[in-house]
Amino acid sequence: MRPVAPELTAARELVVVPDRDLSSVPFAALWDGRAGRYVVQAYPVRTLPSAGFVGAAGMARHGVGGSALVVGDPAADTLATRGAVALRGAAEEAAQVARLYARARLLVGAHADRRRVLALLPSSSIFHFAGHAVANSEQPELSYLALVAGGADDGLLRAREIGALRLSHLGMVVLSACNTLGARATHAGPIAGLAYSFLRAGVPAMLSSLWDVNDDATTPLLVAFHRRAAGGMGAAEALRAAQLEALESDRPETRAPRVWAAFVYSGP
Repeated sequence: MRPVAPELTAARELVVVPDRDLSSVPFAALWDGRAGRYVVQAYPVRTLPSAGFVGAAGMARHGVGGSALVVGDPAADTLATRGAVALRGAAEEAAQVARLYARARLLVGAHADRRRVLALLPSSSIFHFAGHAVANSEQPELSYLALVAGGADDGLLRAREIGALRLSHLGMVVLSACNTLGARATHAGPIAGLAYSFLRAGVPAMLSSLWDVNDDATTPLLVAFHRRAAGGMGAAEALRAAQLEALESDRPETRAPRVWAAFVYSGP
């Protein structure tokens, strides 16, 4: 950040349009040696898929509200993924997030099936997913969220299918799973896979992960984020506040950048 430090003197936030491999950099966690602080301690940080997205407007800039669809720990014994294990922390996270919204629909375990999620998405303003996600770096369109299977339905909600949906009514999507940003070098742009598919479907704002995350460790961060967003705080500011709270935690694992810097906000 040192080359651009003089330009940031009067800045109120840091907006990054990363190119290629820079999309995997946790800018909020960059260390300012002169000031002795992380970047997030100075500014809210948000990323954009392109410069043309800068002028976009959406609910997430002014806080989110309305009906929340919250999915947690789809039943592991019916997932169409080999070796999937139950994520008890994800189920608890989903329950805590749902309690923060006056109108929330909570789908946990066997109730978190693919058909039900697709049926409820059109009437939701917020979608929070806490469960298994698989990123396909070679073919990002085949990345998927793992939901409960049923009959001929394999339970996989693929990026390709998400991108073809019309989801502009959603104010924000939070993907609390491993490596959901799907950042990789590509001629089409740096954001590929699950996060990109939701943006392509019309969702104005995303919270996604840069790397694999532990469901127990990240729950406090995401609950703190939703608490502020549900109260009317803008999403970028809400994420920063949650990250600053994590930095002040008495739990060493919560203060670790690997936990609080894992999530990035993409949106207006």
